[in-house]
Amino acid sequence: MKIFSWQNFKKRLAYDWIYYVLSIVLSIVLWRGAFGLLHRYKFYEKIELFIAANIVNDSFNEEIILQVNDPSLKSFELNQALPSDSAFASKLQYVGYQYSDLLILSESVISNIACDEVFLLIDQEIKESYLEKEEEYFLFEEESYGFLLRDVNKSSWLDEYINFDISEKYYLFVSGASQNISNKGNYQTPEYDLALKCLKVLLG
Repeated sequence: MKIFSWQNFKKRLAYDWIYYVLSIVLSIVLWRGAFGLLHRYKFYEKIELFIAANIVNDSFNEEIILQVNDPSLKSFELNQALPSDSAFASKLQYVGYQYSDLLILSESVISNIACDEVFLLIDQEIKESYLEKEEEYFLFEEESYGFLLRDVNKSSWLDEYINFDISEKYYLFVSGASQNISNKGNYQTPEYDLALKCLKVLLG
């Protein structure tokens, strides 16, 4: 008894070829999905930066990884959203507050934000442990919540990578929802502080 007939297979292929193609495509998709899950960076191996301005050159993320010089930092990811975009508020709420570790926002954007609800308070311990020089801060109810990154009188090394509005002040904030801020935010992860280590590099 013949188990396999080449002639019968060719006949079936003429009618069922679409199913064979779909089976191959599905196998490839599933394999790539499984591979992606296995090789996805863990939260303590990456930092996400939300920028309320246009990024003209995203190569500075590699420079940040080099300067932080911590082997646990494997990826520095960038997310941009323009304040003029009709979906900006939603992007800021979802991508910025919930999934980003750090945020660069203009003063006009910050004016409508209750900083104590979404950003990390910059306390004395952070200033002494993670900064190398005195910084100017964004104050909310007389507390420090953000670092002045640039304004008309202060340039930033990021100017060549980000198209800032030169008439605006821009501040660097730390998200209180980050899992990379030690035990300072919503999560108690004292062994993970990559977001705080990135501060002095971004501030220059």
